[in-house]
Amino acid sequence: MNSIPFGEFKHHPNINPDKDYNNLSIDGDVDVIKLEKAQAVEAPGSTPVLFKLRPLKAGDSFSIEGRINEDANKVDFNLYSSANPKQNVLHVNPRFYQNTTVMNSYLDGHWGEEELAPLVFRRGESFTLEVNVYATYFEISCNGKKLYKYKHRTPYDGLDRIVIYGDCTVLGSSSSERRDTTLPLEMGFPGGSLKTNQSIILQGIPRGDRWTLELPGNDGDILFHFKALLRAKTVIRNALFDGSWGREEKEGPFPFKMGEPFSIVFQNTPYSIRITVDDELFGTFAHRTEDPKVDYKRMKVDGDIEVIDVYVR
Repeated sequence: MNSIPFGEFKHHPNINPDKDYNNLSIDGDVDVIKLEKAQAVEAPGSTPVLFKLRPLKAGDSFSIEGRINEDANKVDFNLYSSANPKQNVLHVNPRFYQNTTVMNSYLDGHWGEEELAPLVFRRGESFTLEVNVYATYFEISCNGKKLYKYKHRTPYDGLDRIVIYGDCTVLGSSSSERRDTTLPLEMGFPGGSLKTNQSIILQGIPRGDRWTLELPGNDGDILFHFKALLRAKTVIRNALFDGSWGREEKEGPFPFKMGEPFSIVFQNTPYSIRITVDDELFGTFAHRTEDPKVDYKRMKVDGDIEVIDVYVR
């Protein structure tokens, strides 16, 4: 637990651990932030190594753990569908001989244009490669640091295989599925509040005229209200205290389109909530609550929106 050994629970003599564990139930006073299913390599060694995944969808992620060889030349991570194994949808290729990381896709018998990123893998060192699936791109990270956003070149539906070649030892993999995003969606924040410099990341698709994200307070107060009106092409920001709305803020562009995926970030900065849409600054909302580093305790998303994923970082 938290990277510290906790203990072991021996299987009951009548249990077949390879077949009998079919379901998982979690209950109680806890916010489940992420749940992963891991696959271990029974005898870690040379590549190639193949892992099977559930068919990926937006909001899912997977990771690969291993160690780069001392004399490594290159490593290949390849993501594809078992139904169409000749289409290499995502190719991540650390090249030590060129001191770079190459991303590409092999589609319809041809490699596409290479996209380059820094070489963050190190010879002789352990690594964790993580890939998060978004509606319009893969986010690739290594050892907890973002490496690259690779835009989809073909639909990613049905991707269920990852194969690793090259100069490394693969230790295992894990994957997590998209959380339940039934609306209205309400959740608390890790540690009890949205702390200074923490962010809410919401990925979604507008499906109707309006959707909202709110940070509720006590006794019916709404500390922050964000409402997108698609027909009016207006975004309203406001707050509600003691039953009365404050001054509406409507400045700024309208970045949302019906049926098109977006990613929006709400960052709790010392003086305001900083809002970014698809990596472009949208605007800020000056705090109207007394102690913003502890007052934002929950959030609520509702309306005409398909929520792909929402999380805090």
